[in-house]
Amino acid sequence: MIDGGWSSEVVRLAVWLSGQVSFEQAAEILRQVGRVEMSASSIWRRVEKWGTAWLEQEARERVRANAVPSREHPQSGETKHNQRMGFGLDGWMVNIRQEGWKEVKSATIYEVELHEVADDKTGDVVERATATAQSYIAHLGGPELFGEKLWVEGQRRQLHTVYEKACVSDAAQWIWGLCQDYFPESEQIVDWFHALQHLHSASVALYGEATDKAQKWIDTHKTSLFQGHADGLAKHLDKLALQHSGERARTLKDEATFFRNNQRRMNYLEFREQGWPIGSGSIECGCKQFQSRMTGPGMRWSRPGAERMLAIRAAVLSIRFEHGWLSLQNSPAF
Repeated sequence: MIDGGWSSEVVRLAVWLSGQVSFEQAAEILRQVGRVEMSASSIWRRVEKWGTAWLEQEARERVRANAVPSREHPQSGETKHNQRMGFGLDGWMVNIRQEGWKEVKSATIYEVELHEVADDKTGDVVERATATAQSYIAHLGGPELFGEKLWVEGQRRQLHTVYEKACVSDAAQWIWGLCQDYFPESEQIVDWFHALQHLHSASVALYGEATDKAQKWIDTHKTSLFQGHADGLAKHLDKLALQHSGERARTLKDEATFFRNNQRRMNYLEFREQGWPIGSGSIECGCKQFQSRMTGPGMRWSRPGAERMLAIRAAVLSIRFEHGWLSLQNSPAF
């Protein structure tokens, strides 16, 4: 198949490269490595064409995935009792022309495996949960359509057939809402480092930034939090709030509410003993990889251009670009 004078293989490489580096860098790589002269603007036009087709294909997948039988009765195949999977959700910002900085919602789905590592404190060899075989999705917009995309990727990865699964994320309400809507049987875990940030916020309200008293307070309550006593920490902060006023009291009350509302998601010692990861490094790494392509110095995107690149970038990161490209090549539209 010829596309603008270039073979299908050259166009495939150009689109694939554009999902990893800028259009200018992709053109230079093609010239230096492949001895192919294709300008950055020509690569952009190929991305416009094939990225649009990619989005249309994704839309068809969403329609099929969310059609009857509905999400409430999705099971197909045997439930996998001997496999564990996890997923994480987060947001990051991209600069859109004439709109400014807008949030992109991203998700990763992964397999959970246990690996032997040295304990940070004792040095003993212990088993720790690790995320492997990650795949990614991203959406520029609200949680409703993003949830549908999450469901498509969940079906692709057969997440709905796995008996044990967990969502490890920060505590944004839209995240827990999507967990409940699409995978209500999954364990919900607040990322450990996000919880520590809230503990740090409370310590600053009490003793100021980077003081010995603040660090001592954190060290004292970090162990209690890890052991699953978030509710006790919330009660302690409520009492401290009564001893203060103004902004300091409001911060302490807010942090107390955070720990109280998320106490069931903060049983870290229990989660770790059960073989779950307690950090959201997988989705945070995914967000950084999207950002590395789309938030470089001076980068601004049209909304359609950003949506096309998000689809291509997600396919590249998820090692499903080849499959998606073949599907497009075999589509009657092309």
